[in-house]
Amino acid sequence: MAVVLAMGLTGCKNKSGVTSIQLTPAVLQLAVGEDAVIEAEAGGQVVTWTTSDASVATVVAGVVTAIAEGEAVITASAGSAKAQCHVFVVGQGGGAAAFSINKSTFFLEVKATETLKVIPTTPVTWSSEDTRVATVDANGVVTGVNDGRTIIKATAANGQYAQCTVIVLQQGGTYQGEYKLVWEDEFDGSSLNMDNWTIEVNATGGGNQEKQYYTDRPENIRVENGCLVLEARKEDYGTGSSLRNYTSGRINSRGKQEFAYFKCEARIWLPSGRGTWPAFWMLGTKGVWPTCGEIDIMEHVGSQPTMISHALHTRNANGTKGNNWNTRKYIEGMEGAWHIYAVEVMKDYMFGRDAIRFYIDDEITAITTEASDEHDFEAWPFYYDSSYTNKFFVIFNLALGGTWGGSIDNDIFPQQMKVDWVRVYQKRLE
Repeated sequence: MAVVLAMGLTGCKNKSGVTSIQLTPAVLQLAVGEDAVIEAEAGGQVVTWTTSDASVATVVAGVVTAIAEGEAVITASAGSAKAQCHVFVVGQGGGAAAFSINKSTFFLEVKATETLKVIPTTPVTWSSEDTRVATVDANGVVTGVNDGRTIIKATAANGQYAQCTVIVLQQGGTYQGEYKLVWEDEFDGSSLNMDNWTIEVNATGGGNQEKQYYTDRPENIRVENGCLVLEARKEDYGTGSSLRNYTSGRINSRGKQEFAYFKCEARIWLPSGRGTWPAFWMLGTKGVWPTCGEIDIMEHVGSQPTMISHALHTRNANGTKGNNWNTRKYIEGMEGAWHIYAVEVMKDYMFGRDAIRFYIDDEITAITTEASDEHDFEAWPFYYDSSYTNKFFVIFNLALGGTWGGSIDNDIFPQQMKVDWVRVYQKRLE
């Protein structure tokens, strides 16, 4: 295990004193053969990594690998700004291993292979720290499984080992570093954090002929027991043409928490009963629907208890036209239980094209990729660049009835959609 010295916890400044790059940690102690990740805060700039002594420690994309006992300085550069981390390498288990692996860090595409060797030749057992990313067989043949990072280890009979890091990317993809948490709401306390959310109040629901009145009352929306609670109730609310027979809750993070190229996930408890229609989704800020883009991370209807839907809406393909991209998964035990739903919006994922990937409980459930090498906001509004600054905000709501919710069973109320937490991560873009 890498040792982070206390003095390194505050990061580093560059030589001019400008904190445009911050490294965490600033000091590392590693045993021979170990790896560690240095986190770089560079304001979105591309970071270049170098080492003062590759015979002691190497660095690739912020991954430091200890080669031999000694001291090396790792430098992160972005433009004219620099920051450094001092690495001290000590012997492994009281003495350096008698062998090493012929690679310390390497990149590998999904489905591609790389054969590792032990130098000098030594009988070893090969293992992968995360077989979801890459596997390794008894002969040291590493196979890329999914994009990410894992450690391949060669262990001798006496317990000594050597290891290397493999970074797996999609075929034709670009590695952009590890995800870092950039925003979260744990829904602690007794009230909704209004720096993050806007409560929607209206009698029109989300369109779609829904039957609820969204209110800001604690009966319909509140924070309790560490959760956001959206509660649907059978009651008359409103007057005149705005009179509705049901109430519920809906919040959004527009203008407060918005993101481009990200992973967004939430732990959610779904209601049950015919007519319920809970959703966790996102809208773009560039223009109006459907041109702005819509990402439906999770939609569920009580008339189909095992169904979870993922969907995308664009100007060219949307629900109004009936041609939008969508996929449905059928899984037992989705209602009345906690599950994690997530989406990734990924830049240059494969052959220079962006992609969107969906998850349920950390398992990939769907992926769709940009159709053209050239960004087209009418067909793929999910990108962000200097000329098209589209960002996405989060929405939670519990709708009733409507075009998909269908007929409502009045004996089920009240019903609750609960959110334990929501988190957003972004790549370090290295």
